[in-house]
Amino acid sequence: MKIASAYSFDHVRISPQKQIPGHTQESWELSYVAEGSGTCLVGDVSFPFSSGCLVFIPPGISHCWHFDAERTAADGNIENLTLMYEDEYFDRVAAAFPELAEKAEIVRSSEAAVSLPPSVSAGICGIMSRMCSEEVPERTVSSVSVLLRLADSLRHMDDRSIIRVKPLPGQQEIRLDRVRTYVSCNYSRRISISEIAEYVGMNRAAFCRFFRMHTGKTFVRYLNEYRVKKAASMLGKEGCTVSEAGYSCGFSDLSHFSRMFRLIAGDSPSSVKKKEGTRICK
Repeated sequence: MKIASAYSFDHVRISPQKQIPGHTQESWELSYVAEGSGTCLVGDVSFPFSSGCLVFIPPGISHCWHFDAERTAADGNIENLTLMYEDEYFDRVAAAFPELAEKAEIVRSSEAAVSLPPSVSAGICGIMSRMCSEEVPERTVSSVSVLLRLADSLRHMDDRSIIRVKPLPGQQEIRLDRVRTYVSCNYSRRISISEIAEYVGMNRAAFCRFFRMHTGKTFVRYLNEYRVKKAASMLGKEGCTVSEAGYSCGFSDLSHFSRMFRLIAGDSPSSVKKKEGTRICK
């Protein structure tokens, strides 16, 4: 399990005109402006930046850097360092160092873009600067060091540092309604997280965070609860067997069905069947 393959580090010195235009990405991006100044646009929020600026941007948030062509390094270039964490990076760090799992999750679960204040950015920027000359083993260690400092900063973040991007009106509820409709029409077959994420127009990691944040549960938990409720209703009908209810509601393994049913409904499918379905899963 290689941590190095789950992150990337980019160091560029380019003319201001060559900076990439507005974009979104599926990774967690930490950008450090070593040389240059201008205006940064994150979602619908713009703010001025200068050398030393450090901005953290979670997946799915549009952003771009507009550099002032008159305010560059002596050679006319700007300098930018970017560290990008892929979704699997956090799992690999947690697997390799269980004691770091909590801090990895703090970064992964962050929903808001953040402009980190000088009081905390200096240490992170120093590590990122050293990464420019490091080999892969040392750079991987540095990527974890940055992760830990970033997690501590996000945990104690001053509200003034958060870049508040306005969501589109009703977008959250529209997405949730699409998820509910999709589940109600497809619960009897296998539904992958990647599939439902693509259906609502999000990447897998962003969808998982979005759904957990707005429902208080994972998508898998929601899907299992829906299936168990449907199965409980079927078991109240005369002639419906436990296996028929399980398979009809999307469970491919009856032992798994029984475990999920007991966990969610508080009773076994056979007991509910004997009670003629009088116990309804909430």
